[in-house]
Amino acid sequence: MFGRTVHLSGKDTQWQVVKKFMGLVHKYNMPVFLVDTASLGLLSQDSMLLRDSLVKEPHCTFLCTNRDVLTFALLNNLWKYDAGLVAAAEEKGFELLEVRGKDPRLVSMDDLSGNEIPLHFLFRLQGYVVHVVVLYERSGNYLWHGVLRLKPNMDRKFAPFRRLDYGHNAGAYDRPELVLTTLDGLDVRIPRNISGFLTEYSQARFLECRYRDARSFFQVCDFMSHFRSVPHCFTKCSLL
Repeated sequence: MFGRTVHLSGKDTQWQVVKKFMGLVHKYNMPVFLVDTASLGLLSQDSMLLRDSLVKEPHCTFLCTNRDVLTFALLNNLWKYDAGLVAAAEEKGFELLEVRGKDPRLVSMDDLSGNEIPLHFLFRLQGYVVHVVVLYERSGNYLWHGVLRLKPNMDRKFAPFRRLDYGHNAGAYDRPELVLTTLDGLDVRIPRNISGFLTEYSQARFLECRYRDARSFFQVCDFMSHFRSVPHCFTKCSLL
């Protein structure tokens, strides 16, 4: 009896990568949900394919698009960072790139600690990348993600950064209602209102308030108000 080499197709390979990733995030209790625009676009267009994908078979229709990146989001308030994630990812064969940045919630309070928070995770295996966008709750009752900005010592060829759905700009979203479904034989959370989420995605670019400039502006306005009425001084901070 002679062994034979099994050659996997591109979709089979990508499905195996996604399966390993889902196993990893399940082990570390990372409540990710699908936000990949290509995959969600397919889901919103073809309910017949979605029905067929409920069969627990490893055929890849929605999670294996013609792209080499698949994107999920992670709700930070439902997850506690575990430094063991890096070692566990490497054990499964993944290369992991973690991108951090300043916490804007502290910047607004003039926090000078320099603490950074995880903004993006990129898991790479066999030429495919799973991009995880970390979403944080902000005081305006919305979810926010930061820009994916590489540090000078980071590998700029790690992923096709220009083709990523998320990270070119910061973004803001309403909290989506999620449902657990089966896609391509894997249990995956998705937004219940897919078309609504995709519409929101197209308008999600977020501009951070320039807090120090705004504070100085209001102080000047407060001073000037002792002398004359300046109603235009009280423009919303978000417009600055």
